[in-house]
Amino acid sequence: MAIVIYLFAPGASNHAPDFACGIYFSLFAFFNRFAIVQYLQSKRVGRFANYLVGERLYITLSFVAKSLLAGQIFAATLASAGQKWSRCRWCQPRWKFPGPKSVPAA
Repeated sequence: MAIVIYLFAPGASNHAPDFACGIYFSLFAFFNRFAIVQYLQSKRVGRFANYLVGERLYITLSFVAKSLLAGQIFAATLASAGQKWSRCRWCQPRWKFPGPKSVPAA
């Protein structure tokens, strides 16, 4: 609940980036499916009566959820790579390197 309040922060001037909201909702959707599979497996509903069917689905869900998370983080990194330094003070360069020296014309 605290994460949802932070993400949407009613009345706040700074909000979480859009990709963070996307990550939150996609993880919520995928990890709730684990609970559904566990319920179906414990009640032995349909094909979930076979234990291996549930285990295969756990492995598949885990792979898909983690791949989706990695893809969203990678896409957000690529999207922000073209921008200049962010407003975050920890992201600012600490040293200013001198540029190329100008050579006086002869």
